[in-house]
Amino acid sequence: MIDIVAAHLIRHPESDLYQGAIRDFLRRLDPPETPDYALYLALYCLAGTYGDTAMLDRTVALIRASTQSEFRTLDAVHRFFSQGARGPIGSVLPILQPLSLEMTYAMLTWEQQRPPPPPPTRR
Repeated sequence: MIDIVAAHLIRHPESDLYQGAIRDFLRRLDPPETPDYALYLALYCLAGTYGDTAMLDRTVALIRASTQSEFRTLDAVHRFFSQGARGPIGSVLPILQPLSLEMTYAMLTWEQQRPPPPPPTRR
């Protein structure tokens, strides 16, 4: 269910619903009784699309703690989101596996809906 709600909030952004969903998700996932990497990734992507770097950090910590691994590849995804999500989402989607199909499509839709980056300044 978390990935379906996350996918909806990515496709149809709403800040108030996002805040409530994050609180609910964290209550359900922290501490994890049975860690589900795909659900953590859904939460991670949701936070990234909202530009919530504090939640990105917290989710990475949950992923690393639950898997007992450093998952250094997530650092590239963190940079992608925290630096304004420049570039195609396809450059980081392979790192975000196993992301549900619903979430994968939501991320691709988000990429099409996000505003283009500002043009470079000329000196």
